[in-house]
Amino acid sequence: MSIADRIILALYTIMMAVVSALIVCFVARVFPVEVLHEHLNTIPGSWEFAVGGVVMFLVSIRLLIAGITRGGPKDITVHIGDGGVVRVSMSAVDKFVEKTAAQVRGVHTVKARISTSGDFLKVKMVAGVLPEANIPEISVLLRDKVKAGVKETVGREVSEVETLFNTIAYEASNKQRY
Repeated sequence: MSIADRIILALYTIMMAVVSALIVCFVARVFPVEVLHEHLNTIPGSWEFAVGGVVMFLVSIRLLIAGITRGGPKDITVHIGDGGVVRVSMSAVDKFVEKTAAQVRGVHTVKARISTSGDFLKVKMVAGVLPEANIPEISVLLRDKVKAGVKETVGREVSEVETLFNTIAYEASNKQRY
């Protein structure tokens, strides 16, 4: 979801919260029902309400589509030749990066997300490491291994590798019983 969609979603959510609060107030009789009837009688023939309704409908459709689809390309072109075009799905590159990064000693879990930036790829990873691992060293090894692996296998350069280490955990075989 893009930043613009997130801003629209935030405003839409605030507006829906206000409408919900007003409904609760009328049901709980905080406001007299007559006020609601008087306000509802002004709606027919009012172009402002019609425009507002159309805008809300379009915003709802846009947020629904943005929530369902994944932004960015679904695949990347790795070779264009006389015989045709060779493409690789982004999910295949994600899985390849995860398998490549998991081969680094001390890394026990990896989730990767690939995006494109012109002719280059950007890699974002969330990984877990073992306690004996040196995180700065591991991050350099991960970066180098992923860049080399993607270049060799996929045929595209990686411009950036961003890694977030979200866990430092023992492997199950290292647990001691008490």
